[in-house]
Amino acid sequence: GGGEQPPGAPAHPGDRLPRLAARFGLALLDVRILLAALAPDVDRTFEPLYGYLNDDVGRRRATTGLVLDLCGLPADSAAARARLHPSAPLRASGLLLVEEDERPFLSRSLRVPDRVTAHLLGDDTPDAALAGHARLLPAADATGAGTGTRGGGAVGPDAFTDRLAARLAAGPLLVHLREHRPGDGLSCALAALRVAGREALLLTRPRPAGRRTRRATTT
Repeated sequence: GGGEQPPGAPAHPGDRLPRLAARFGLALLDVRILLAALAPDVDRTFEPLYGYLNDDVGRRRATTGLVLDLCGLPADSAAARARLHPSAPLRASGLLLVEEDERPFLSRSLRVPDRVTAHLLGDDTPDAALAGHARLLPAADATGAGTGTRGGGAVGPDAFTDRLAARLAAGPLLVHLREHRPGDGLSCALAALRVAGREALLLTRPRPAGRRTRRATTT
């Protein structure tokens, strides 16, 4: 049909937005705020529109006051303002930036980081700051993991890995794994992520003593 995308075309923001909202625990209002802030970065026709609505043609991004208006919320709503608090999901997760702190609250500009915009459009290229420190591990790296071995023999599905996978599937989780043998922790994490249907991103960072630490996280 006429609405089909050609092979290899970037995903529409709507394709990834529900998954992102679920992973970061966003409420419906959070999603509306995010989309309003994202609009001028994916469709330039929003720039003059936002300039008109801001009563300042030079201000072509959404502001806190404009977003509240677009969402049909009063500017003095404490609950609505709370969604833009630094500890609220949008900002605490780095999905939304509130800029120009020197301005009154309702006049501050909202911006979605370029990396978040790119992800929503289908681009998973790692941030440049992670160059040399991160690599995406294919599912094959975890093949065979998730089964425990005791005394050199296979003992079937690892109950701990299954429990960890269930927790990971439910949402973001920080876990510290203690290894009995070098590499056991990474293998367990990879297996749990695979069972949970998540890809693994391996992060390495130098330590002062020259040692390196590894973490497996979701993407």
